[in-house]
Amino acid sequence: MNAQVKTLVKDKVAVVSFEGDIDFSVLVEMHKAIDEALASKLPWVLVDLSAVTFIASDGLGVLIEAHRKTSGEGRKIDLIHPQPHILGMLRKTQLTRLFHVYETVEAALAAES
Repeated sequence: MNAQVKTLVKDKVAVVSFEGDIDFSVLVEMHKAIDEALASKLPWVLVDLSAVTFIASDGLGVLIEAHRKTSGEGRKIDLIHPQPHILGMLRKTQLTRLFHVYETVEAALAAES
């Protein structure tokens, strides 16, 4: 799995991008990338899942934990373009109630304007 963290839009949004399978073997890297984004104290973190082919329940747990951290601080975390089978899993587990899902980073930013 590859992970990348970057800041966009004049220090208002952190974007964490993942690629490949998110399973038990990459949880430490996933935690590190999301923690880096959260440490920025930016009001909004977007997790780009567009290049993720699989996410295990442990990976979903990392996202839920990040949501708890951000919501407790008045910040938010949302998701970018999960693949259809991943989006289906998010819907079945009702995680789309916790996270807004956007097609692109640009669509997310436009929705917040």
